[in-house]
Amino acid sequence: MSDSEFNVFMEDEYTDGPVDRDTLISEIVELYPEAVHVLAEHGMHCIGCAASSMETLSEACYVHGMNPVKVRKALNRVIMGGEDKPEERLTFAGKKEKA
Repeated sequence: MSDSEFNVFMEDEYTDGPVDRDTLISEIVELYPEAVHVLAEHGMHCIGCAASSMETLSEACYVHGMNPVKVRKALNRVIMGGEDKPEERLTFAGKKEKA
């Protein structure tokens, strides 16, 4: 991972909805069950694991090689009633991959 890619994890201060980089995975599951499929469909199956109670969205994205900004935006889009785009995978490099 390059320095510029790593900085994505540290610099995302902006939030466009209730989920931000410091939201725990367990909070997303509990408070926004309608958005859990966003995590699962993109390969983040830590939804029910013990680590989810202590792991932030940013940390989970780091572990799974996913771009935290794109994941946060996708989660908030669904939570706020916007369009879901399950055909796009949220890879770290920001490249769109067909699921």
